[in-house]
Amino acid sequence: IISSIRGAHGGFLLNKDIKDITVLSILEAVGEELSPTPCSSDKCGKECDISYFWSMTKEYISDYFSRITISDIILREIKL
Repeated sequence: IISSIRGAHGGFLLNKDIKDITVLSILEAVGEELSPTPCSSDKCGKECDISYFWSMTKEYISDYFSRITISDIILREIKL
C-alpha cells in the first residue's frame, strides 16, 4: 500500500491511486481482525445458534469495507 524513501527528502508514498485503496485492504495490510466477536473468527471453532449470525455480520462488514476507498472518505462519498 505504501513505500518509503530514505534520506533528507524522503518520506512515504502511496503505491496506488487513492481510488484503488480500500479500507479493507488497509485493515488486512496491518493485520487487523474484522471479527466482531470470537464466534465469527477462526479461533472459536464451535458451531452454535449465534455463530451463523456473527459469521454473516463479519462477511457484511468485509464486503462493506471492500467498497469504501480512501478517495470516498476524503470526498465524503461513502454510500450505505
